[in-house]
Amino acid sequence: MKILGLSFGTKNGNNDTMCRVALEATQKMGAEIEFIHVFDWDIKFCSGCVACSRGLVMGKGMICTQKDDYAALYEKMVEADGVLVVDPIYESGGSGLFHAACDRMGPGHDTGMLMMLDGKLKEQGKEGLNPRMFMQKAISFVGIGGSDWACRVQTDHAMLAMSPGWKVVDNDFFSWSKDVIMLDDKVARMQEIGKNLVEAAQYIIDNHVMIPGSENLDLWKGEKGGCPHCHGNNF
Repeated sequence: MKILGLSFGTKNGNNDTMCRVALEATQKMGAEIEFIHVFDWDIKFCSGCVACSRGLVMGKGMICTQKDDYAALYEKMVEADGVLVVDPIYESGGSGLFHAACDRMGPGHDTGMLMMLDGKLKEQGKEGLNPRMFMQKAISFVGIGGSDWACRVQTDHAMLAMSPGWKVVDNDFFSWSKDVIMLDDKVARMQEIGKNLVEAAQYIIDNHVMIPGSENLDLWKGEKGGCPHCHGNNF
């Protein structure tokens, strides 16, 4: 099993540290881990050119006019069995860098669209897409920072999982948290989030769960909220 940790915060800051805390907990459970500080990667904004969706519909492949590191980052996520996203809260919601990554996931990586492309490629006698793209994935989110309105980040974060249809395991946030790495309960919560992610990923592996047909599968480990997708209570 491989667990990928993505930190969207400042280098060696609270986000990096707490992401590594969770990853170390997964490693103790036997998982192979990889940590990425996303600021080190060139992730451009989506320009809304619709080349990605047009390429999928026309059976031409996964196309993006932005020439940067996003395709490589997406491949890292695809090859992982579980993904942990730790993101700073600057103003209630997800960070700008996270939103850029989320927008780029968009229609170009929508599982339904990819299934259509896979079929079109095979009709043309070409090799289909990487089967890993259709394997279900466990994903968890943590927001760090912000204010009393930090719950807004949960809906932002869950958006990343919507296009590919991945299952959210935990979606938590720590508000007013400059000293978060010194708080034993928050460190313990990160370790628990890592443990939950491994258990969810193991279920997917053991049962060979694919994204198509798993719409009703619930791997959620956090507190139940009003929203059936992000489990938040923004209502």
